[in-house]
Amino acid sequence: MKHITMDEWMKYVTDDVDESTRSKYETHLYDCDHCMDSYMQAIELAENALPTVTNPSEYTEEIIRSTAEINSSFQKQEPKRVVRGRWYEQKAFHYALAVAMTLLLMTTGVFTQLTGAVSKFEKSNQPSLTESLMNTTTSLINRVEEETKEAE
Repeated sequence: MKHITMDEWMKYVTDDVDESTRSKYETHLYDCDHCMDSYMQAIELAENALPTVTNPSEYTEEIIRSTAEINSSFQKQEPKRVVRGRWYEQKAFHYALAVAMTLLLMTTGVFTQLTGAVSKFEKSNQPSLTESLMNTTTSLINRVEEETKEAE
């Protein structure tokens, strides 16, 4: 496995790589612990290189102000017309169709026939497939044990 160098990780951390390289590096991180350690070191080095905020409360106020300006500019824009899909792609149509099919099946007695079939199956005295397999296996084991005892 080829490891990714620290310089390449620094480019990754500072977002100086293209999207295909980024996805390749991310996939590589899942498999390589050595590169994960290098990546964590690159993050620490990049964190130390970032400028520090001298007055955090003033910085926060500036962000809130700029966010409010962006929000007000979005509110001034004309609302976009909502494009609706075809009538048969709407959720309401799907719900109505489900209700109609349920009512149809109930009135025709399909559900009653299903419950009748289940009760007939439960009343039958046929052993289940698992039970018959267990009985066959047990009898086979008993027969092998008897033949072994007779041979000794």
